[in-house]
Amino acid sequence: MITKSGGNEFHGDVFVNYAVPSLRSDQESVNNTESDINDRDSVFDDVETTDYGAVLGGFIAKDRLWFFTAFNHSDGSRDRIVQASNPAIHGQPFREESTYNLFSGKLTFNFAQGSTLVGTYFRDPEHRDGAVFVPPSPDPNSYAGRSDIGSEDYAGRFNQLFGSTGVLTLQYSRHNDRFQLKPLDASLVSFQDRTRAS
Repeated sequence: MITKSGGNEFHGDVFVNYAVPSLRSDQESVNNTESDINDRDSVFDDVETTDYGAVLGGFIAKDRLWFFTAFNHSDGSRDRIVQASNPAIHGQPFREESTYNLFSGKLTFNFAQGSTLVGTYFRDPEHRDGAVFVPPSPDPNSYAGRSDIGSEDYAGRFNQLFGSTGVLTLQYSRHNDRFQLKPLDASLVSFQDRTRAS
């Protein structure tokens, strides 16, 4: 994938999107786990999303150093309507809210004729609160909490042209990923040390 780069002129955009519940159809989530005693499926209702961001590209030093950056923020909420054989939760709405912030940045440095350094950075953290699991019972501690997911990516690239006959490219990249679940009541989480002496 080749991302956008800045240039010798400044260019940018801003955007806002708002999706009201009346313009969204219900979203169905089917549970295919046959061993689930509650036979739980979900329909997502009252889905609402606000999404906005901006992009900007240009130069720091003309013909030498360019930049490009983009940012996107989104807030969303929805009701998880559980379809289950358990009458205590069947047809009940369980609220879920989410927030994410996407960011990307790129620097391009033409430090000599035919020699270019490029650095890029991406991140997409997201957290969800509320019904992060399909509820097995009306007890909030069985389904509610906080979910933190997302990743960070770094990359650097060096390009060297050799006339019209060849090019040398050296590249390094790193990816970090996160997936964490936290309950409403941290005291309900227990840890057991099963380390055995060798």
